[in-house]
Amino acid sequence: MGMATVVRYVVSVITSKRFVLTALAMFAASIGVLSGIVQILPTIEISARLSVGIIALAILFAVVYAWFTAKPIQLPADDVLPEDCLPGERFVATCVHDRRAVQLVNDLAAAVYPGVRPLPLDRYEQWLMINPHLLTCLFDPRGRVVGYFDVFPLRQDFMQMLVEGVCGEQDIRREHIMTPQHAAAAGRIYLGGIAVAGHERPEGRRHASMLVWALARYLQYFTHRLRCENWWPRQ
Repeated sequence: MGMATVVRYVVSVITSKRFVLTALAMFAASIGVLSGIVQILPTIEISARLSVGIIALAILFAVVYAWFTAKPIQLPADDVLPEDCLPGERFVATCVHDRRAVQLVNDLAAAVYPGVRPLPLDRYEQWLMINPHLLTCLFDPRGRVVGYFDVFPLRQDFMQMLVEGVCGEQDIRREHIMTPQHAAAAGRIYLGGIAVAGHERPEGRRHASMLVWALARYLQYFTHRLRCENWWPRQ
């Protein structure tokens, strides 16, 4: 890391709103505490030098405290690197089309998105009979599903209604799903959902980075094959 990079990083931290507010709050609190200590100690005579010392000490404490609480948290490299770059056991992201996997995905979606009605298993199985590449699961070394995403190549007339809000995901039927052979004509694809178990924990964040990596590779492969110009929802 060069000196210019260090300087930019320091400036970005100390000029952030969080740093400034934290420093001001701690400065005011420090002044109050130090002044109170001086007031209750009768042997200490208040002078200009002592006042400057109190202010300087309060500024130092406020800046140090604000620095350690306001600077951005850097993710460990293990949280952002793909699994191929990490030692140890392997995780696998693969397309699945069996009922057990769909049930596990529904359970995971229900845990991650409370209140969202899961898709019926029978209907999802019908979709997978039309196109077995819709659902991708991330399996840990023990074979447990720790994340998933599903991507749908839909008939363009239905896709347009979906984009316009005329219908929703619950309205998708098997006749709207394009087969792998006919999906080559798709101009847009629909990202149905993406979720990872334990996203609030460090291992969950690591699994999320793997899943996003897998999604990028999936889109790179399938959008190249399908000649898609974009997918929906857009960012």
